[in-house]
Amino acid sequence: MMLYPDVQRKAQAGLDMVIGRHRLPEFDDRDNLTYLSCIIKELLRWRPVAAIGLSSTTKTRTYKDPESFIPERFMGDEKEHVCPGRFFADDSLFLFLASILHVFHISKPLDGNGDEYEPSVT
Repeated sequence: MMLYPDVQRKAQAGLDMVIGRHRLPEFDDRDNLTYLSCIIKELLRWRPVAAIGLSSTTKTRTYKDPESFIPERFMGDEKEHVCPGRFFADDSLFLFLASILHVFHISKPLDGNGDEYEPSVT
């Protein structure tokens, strides 16, 4: 999220609107947090945990501008990629990401002079 502060702000605004500041997110909130679900799908697409059988050629053919982080690409998209553990992973990521974004502001690291710098993401 430190690389995409606009995405973070949009997700946090949605969390504040749906949940408020008095509690943490719950599974029951998920249907009202569609942008957060899009972020999770985009995270899994953008930097998969295990890229089994997914070459960069396939990635390019499947997604427009595949190296860019664009959660909005999943708005209204009902297509699912098949994975046996997808429901457990998806639910776990939802609670984890929703809770982290609801409580913390993630920013870029600071160098020795206290200035932000662009971290390397590989």
